[in-house]
Amino acid sequence: MVRVTNPAGQFGGEKELCPVCYCYTFYATWWFITLCILVAAGIVYIIYRYRVNQILALQKVRNKIARDLHDDIGSTLGSISFLSEAAKQQLQNSNTTGAEKMIAKIGENSREMVENMSDIVWSVNPKNDSAKYLIDRMRVFATDLVASSKFTCNLIMIKHGRCEAKYGAAKEHIPDILKRAFITVLSIRRGKYRS
Repeated sequence: MVRVTNPAGQFGGEKELCPVCYCYTFYATWWFITLCILVAAGIVYIIYRYRVNQILALQKVRNKIARDLHDDIGSTLGSISFLSEAAKQQLQNSNTTGAEKMIAKIGENSREMVENMSDIVWSVNPKNDSAKYLIDRMRVFATDLVASSKFTCNLIMIKHGRCEAKYGAAKEHIPDILKRAFITVLSIRRGKYRS
């Protein structure tokens, strides 16, 4: 009910009913609360999916490492076993030269397996996943390769991709480049790989 006053402050005798509508602020409405709940649920779901994808990626890396270790160790131990049996046969036949060759091959396979294990452990260590450590590791590898030859090796920072993939590519391609190319200076420069 509303009563009206005159300029002197006296109330009039008439009383009128005036409907008053109270409007809720937008953040107190049912649709806004529902929208907020849906947005919060969506954010929680996105975080959950992101975390699940991280776990799956980590598991994929672990499976690859396990597969690589299994393949490397299995093939090397198999060849060492075969070569040791062959060396034993050579010694039984009094062929010491053949046995020495087999034993030298066993030593070579063992050193290669130790180097491969070292590379796998290095690439898994998150501390080494930076360009500085990659360049240091590549420099050691490349200088060992070119130390006894006429080649010069320059290593320059690479910024794209994961370090373990770049180190693996370098270990694979640098010896091929040195064998097949007529070069005296090998430079590895920063940039993207092109296909």
